[in-house]
Amino acid sequence: MLALGPIGFAAPYVLAGLLALPVIWWLLRLTPPRPRRLKFPPVRLLKGLETSEQTPSHSPWWLTLLRILLVTLIILALARPVLFPDQEVLPGRGPVVVVLDNGWASANDWERRKRHAKAVLARAGEDNRVVYLVPTAPETGFVSIAATTSSRALQKLDSLKPQPFAPARMAVLRALQRQFANRQDAADAVTKTRANNNKAPLFYWISDAVDHGRAAAFLKALRRLASDSAHLIVVQAASTGNSLKAGEQHHGPGPVGLFATVDKAGQLEAHLRRADTARALAGQVYAFNSKGQRLGEVRFSFKPGERETKVRFTLPLELRNEISRLEIAGQRSAAAVHLLDHRARWKRVGLISGEARESAQPLLSPSYYIRKALDPFTEVTIPGKSNLSLAVKELLEAKMSVIILADIGRISGAPFAALSQWVERGGMLVRFAGARLEKGGDQLLPVPLRRGERSLGGALSWSEPQPLSPFEEDSPFHGLKVPKDVAVKRQVLADPAALGASHAEVWARLKDGTPLVSALRRGKGWLVLFHITANSDWSSVPMSGLFVEMLRRLVDMAGGSAAMVSGANVAETADAAKRIKLHKPRTTPRMLRPYQQLNGFGELSPPSAQALAIRADALTKTKPGPSHPPGYYGPPDSVRAFNLITAKTKLAGFSAKGYGVRVKYFTASGSANLQPWLLLAAFFLLLADSLLTLIMSAKLEHLWRPRLAAAGGGRAVFYGMLAGAGLAIGGVLPHSLPVQAQIVQAQTMEAVNAGRAEQSPAQQAAADRFALKAATRTRLAYVITGDPEIDRISYRGLVGLSRILTARTAFEPGEPIGVHLDRDELAFFPLLYWPVRVDGPEPSAATLARVDAYMKNGGMILFDSRDQQQVLGPGFKPPGQRALQKILRRLDLPRLEPVPDRHVVSRSFYLLKDFPGRWKGGTLWVEARPDEQARKYQQRDQSDGVSAILITSNDMAGAWAVDENGAPLLAVVPGGHVQREYAYRAGVNIVMYALTGNYKADQVHLPALLERLGQ
Repeated sequence: MLALGPIGFAAPYVLAGLLALPVIWWLLRLTPPRPRRLKFPPVRLLKGLETSEQTPSHSPWWLTLLRILLVTLIILALARPVLFPDQEVLPGRGPVVVVLDNGWASANDWERRKRHAKAVLARAGEDNRVVYLVPTAPETGFVSIAATTSSRALQKLDSLKPQPFAPARMAVLRALQRQFANRQDAADAVTKTRANNNKAPLFYWISDAVDHGRAAAFLKALRRLASDSAHLIVVQAASTGNSLKAGEQHHGPGPVGLFATVDKAGQLEAHLRRADTARALAGQVYAFNSKGQRLGEVRFSFKPGERETKVRFTLPLELRNEISRLEIAGQRSAAAVHLLDHRARWKRVGLISGEARESAQPLLSPSYYIRKALDPFTEVTIPGKSNLSLAVKELLEAKMSVIILADIGRISGAPFAALSQWVERGGMLVRFAGARLEKGGDQLLPVPLRRGERSLGGALSWSEPQPLSPFEEDSPFHGLKVPKDVAVKRQVLADPAALGASHAEVWARLKDGTPLVSALRRGKGWLVLFHITANSDWSSVPMSGLFVEMLRRLVDMAGGSAAMVSGANVAETADAAKRIKLHKPRTTPRMLRPYQQLNGFGELSPPSAQALAIRADALTKTKPGPSHPPGYYGPPDSVRAFNLITAKTKLAGFSAKGYGVRVKYFTASGSANLQPWLLLAAFFLLLADSLLTLIMSAKLEHLWRPRLAAAGGGRAVFYGMLAGAGLAIGGVLPHSLPVQAQIVQAQTMEAVNAGRAEQSPAQQAAADRFALKAATRTRLAYVITGDPEIDRISYRGLVGLSRILTARTAFEPGEPIGVHLDRDELAFFPLLYWPVRVDGPEPSAATLARVDAYMKNGGMILFDSRDQQQVLGPGFKPPGQRALQKILRRLDLPRLEPVPDRHVVSRSFYLLKDFPGRWKGGTLWVEARPDEQARKYQQRDQSDGVSAILITSNDMAGAWAVDENGAPLLAVVPGGHVQREYAYRAGVNIVMYALTGNYKADQVHLPALLERLGQ
């Protein structure tokens, strides 16, 4: 490629055609214009003798210049000019090793890096050189170096993406040394390559200009591995102090990362750090909720030389607690995103003390130490009412996350019911022991308290205070350091006899194994008991820093799930007596499975196959990598955020200048192909030349005559067609989307009307009449089986059910309609009654496809085998059920189950337990509900789904069927009139279920709605 300043030519030999321009100029100057052609009337000859107009002997200078310019543009276009070409001359003839940084710091300018790498690989391919494409952050974590061709390397490059972790440069270096040292050490390899510089490998490192800890060592090792300085080229973004060549520019602010903390006022602080400190930088940080809605934004700024800054989001507590993600505007990397989980929410904590505040001395009050411990990271509320019932009501109305009861004895009545419901819905109730709790407790304790002489005589006492045992791995306090000076003098004891049946967990123990903090999962919430007082009467725990950390972890758990402290359940190991032994129970560390991960661009996506679970106690110590990418870990209802940037992360820039290697910088905007634009300009010049030649061939005023105007119009159309073709070939016009849309629309309409095109006019007219009748009024429909008696009973049965619906409900259906499944449109009907014919032909695949589409798009089918009276015993299937099974086997149906208790169909209008028809005893089958595990993660009610299929064998249409006078047609066995009435009620419920879906299921929320209305 020939480069002339910022423009390069991929075919420079074509420029030799410019040498012919003087010859072309000379030829154009000597070639006269074409003479004018005139008609031959003699009078015209006489008139022409006196004219003074002369025919020029050569073309005008401006027309010659126009044509010379046209030829010049064509020659330049054929030379394939490129603006800011990425191609360059690669030294040597050995293999080209492209080392590409694809960690998180490369995400901002990833396309520019790929473009530069493509240019190097393409140039290596033109030189027929072997290439190695080596990403420094492999997605799988395994560094693979293999020789390949340029085309395969380009394909691999297209599939590469930036990864959400730092590059593993030293691992890549070791692999390079193994590849190019030929089983010798690096020094021998250098000596060998220097013996033949032309065959030595060329190392091309496209760096992200971030240190990541070992950048200098990596560059020095590459320098030793290369034969000389000419065989190592480093490409990176330019800093402000670098002198740039034409086409090169400073590449933005460089990577910026952030992490978040909570200040003393409960507001969210974003700490921003950057690697490039050469110039000032300003921007914005956005706060988003889990739905992607922006809740706030705040501006930040860096001064020159400043590496870190912080900003604060000042938002109301309710709004601030909804923030789930912070993001730096304009930065597309995993470091520019900080994920938040429930631990970052500023909790409200209510505190109720059993001792009157007026009589309590501050340092002796049970609430004093609790409030001092919670004030730095929570909003503590102490109710103004001394009445426990009113105090509990006040705290619950304020929507507390945690309620702490200090020395509150037995709770009963309204407070007990209110607190029990609140815990079941996800609240955390923390209780501290005291004099009132020594005499027994209530059902709002995690463990039954020990009764007997110890409770009569007071709490257990020792001659020497007992220290705390280290926290076990399954405890939320695991990892906290126990101070040596913390000791317990008194405590209340759990009853060992009832402890095993309570399924409680022990989160803290004394040295002798007795429980200090016990907990029990109840519903979605927690019951937690400290077996000591909240002041210094029984122990020195409340006066230590350990007390603050323990309460903080409890508050962080509020609103979480059982997974937050899952693992081996101590309550379920052996018998209760072992709980007070001196040995430590064996536990299994809790593992957090990946739920969502951040990709290199900072976008949440499903976890990759390489992502592995992380131990809960090691989450803050784990380094992001291929096996542990940043994102969310844990179960969906209580995920934990794992971020790339933390308070310990240091960002430092790195420049390859000063290491004796060749340094290049990214171009300003990448290469641009100028050939289409030059061809377009040449086309317009050709069009202008043709028009000017046409004008010069005749007088200007003749162009307005009809004949010449017609000719000129034809030429205009011709040139317009050429212009459109030229623009399309040049690639400068967008595709004609409206025309393409019309083509697609025409094809779609053709496919839709294909069935009608195959019908005769009579069939089309019949289909139109059917559609008009079905669409003008809501009707019940039945499947025409071909058996006149079955079809008659189906019709008369739906007539009878329609009369009942009109008399008892607000729904007034029209006359029932029979449908042919193979040709009639089913979408008009909310419910389709299908009596199964034993000896009928099986529906075709096309018919069943229509039925399947009908059910999946909201339709409901009631299959009736009508053979319950033929059941002879368990396991026997009558002919109707066997015929139905053949149909259902070919349909795409979910798992079925008998109608469960409190299903919507059993209470959509009437409250029913059975669904009889002409026969009694058959089961009504519906779609099966999700299992317990699915309900846990889907967070939805059992009855939210509406079944698209119902199956019965009770011959319901036979019980509904009436004649023209309204009298029943068939007898009902064995229940008579009462059974017929229940059959009608079952039909009403089924129709209401088909029309209204799961509206009845929403009544489960009625107590909560009434409670909120009362508030």
